Amino acid sequence: MKRNSILAMIIALMISQSIMADECDSYCNTNDFSDCLCDPCSSWSFDVDWIWWKVRRYGLDYAVVGKGNVSIDFATEELPQGKTHYIEPDRDSGFRIAFFKGCDCWDLGIRYTHFKTNETEKLNRLAETDIFATRAQSSGDIANPGLVDLATSKYAIDLNMIDLEFGYRVDFECFDGNVRPFTGAKITYIDQSMKTIYELINASEIQDNLIEEKLDFDAYGLYCGLEGQLEDVWCKVGFFGRTSVAISLANIESQFLQYDFDGLEIQNLEVQAKNDKWCIIPYYEVAFGLQYDVCDFLCVDWSVQLGYEFHQWCDMEDFINFISTKKISRDKANLGIDGLFLRFCGSY
Repeated sequence: MKRNSILAMIIALMISQSIMADECDSYCNTNDFSDCLCDPCSSWSFDVDWIWWKVRRYGLDYAVVGKGNVSIDFATEELPQGKTHYIEPDRDSGFRIAFFKGCDCWDLGIRYTHFKTNETEKLNRLAETDIFATRAQSSGDIANPGLVDLATSKYAIDLNMIDLEFGYRVDFECFDGNVRPFTGAKITYIDQSMKTIYELINASEIQDNLIEEKLDFDAYGLYCGLEGQLEDVWCKVGFFGRTSVAISLANIESQFLQYDFDGLEIQNLEVQAKNDKWCIIPYYEVAFGLQYDVCDFLCVDWSVQLGYEFHQWCDMEDFINFISTKKISRDKANLGIDGLFLRFCGSY
């Protein structure tokens, strides 16, 4: 539902842009805008980005593997000894599009970013080793003493971000370049999930537990920042950079479900925990790279940018974590995303 509303907003903006075309459009040739503050048929710009990002965060462990008789005693809260295995998401593709309308040195526009990825890890118990289930609650069928023969876990993240941005460009007089302070409103939806299956093979039966964890983040806030360009430093190649900070009011919904699972269908719900809270979340971004100005084509000034960027959400609520049969850990976690982006820019 969220994605449908976002796409509808973007399509509506694209239609309005096609109506308000530049001087190549007949609409602009047949109307006089000399009395208007700003010609609706000029000073439009758009960006289309291919992004290649990687998620960086902790708290994605799913098993501890140790040698010998590794176990846990829930009465004394002794921890297992061994190597912690966790999911490390790989790089994946996404996209970002933006449309802006300029008026003299001022501009106003919208930017939409979408990124989605998932990663799966799997462990099989080898001879002389034990696998300890880290995400199962201890009251489950196979979580006590916590040893399993197979552990499989999948992490997924779905990010959608909308920026409504207002900026003012200041051109340098001594060389070809500009700086642009900006501000705006930021709407962010980040859905994270972990799905983990633990299997214990006994002489008479196979016991499975399925753990489903969700962490939904909806944030609404304000941001400000500064970006700039140095154009045609060498053979139409220049530099650009951007940084911004934001503060958002965020609703975070977390859920933990643990089922008795036979490998084909869910049997019984053994453990259920939910949390819903509002909190203040800070955010910052940094981006920089190279820009190359391409020759004009179809009444549009084209350029290509290749850059690297960092995004960080701080002090977010983490997945629900049981540290004993009766206690829940209330951890904080930072969510970072970084990677390359390739941008095609057009303006007229």
